[in-house]
Amino acid sequence: MVAASKGDVHGLLGWQPNLFRLVSMGGSMYCTGGTLYVTGQPQVMPEDNKPLYNHSTLMATQEWIDTKPNTLAALVRALVKATEVINNDRPRAMAALQRVLRVDADALAVMVNANKYAIGISPALIASHRFQSEWAMNIKRIPEPPKPEDCFTTKIVELIDPTLATWKPAA
Repeated sequence: MVAASKGDVHGLLGWQPNLFRLVSMGGSMYCTGGTLYVTGQPQVMPEDNKPLYNHSTLMATQEWIDTKPNTLAALVRALVKATEVINNDRPRAMAALQRVLRVDADALAVMVNANKYAIGISPALIASHRFQSEWAMNIKRIPEPPKPEDCFTTKIVELIDPTLATWKPAA
């Protein structure tokens, strides 16, 4: 960040709010996870062809899934409520995030508004899994991609709301 702020580098791959700060200092944004800026105009990439596709996931052992599904379901219900707040009461969510993250309001707005917030197991999550698996194979980190069915279960979200599972494991 220091080298970029001094103009000592030609490009930087980084995260918000650092990118916001560099652009505020006169830097140029070329690409985010879903938008290209190389033509001078923002070009939103289609859902199936994003430069970067990330999802956050809740990880649990199979033992927890099998023996403590209500505990996991309670956590997912809390995440559903938090997602509803960030999507439907942005001022309240921003105030809470600013207290926790201690990021200035303008930079936080750029960070939050660049993301989509949703809960569920969707085809987009599986696309992200496949993208990352292909990348890991290409750099020889894994010998073969794990099957989504071996990584994701719909059991917990289906306890809360079956519509949260728009992807189903192959039978």
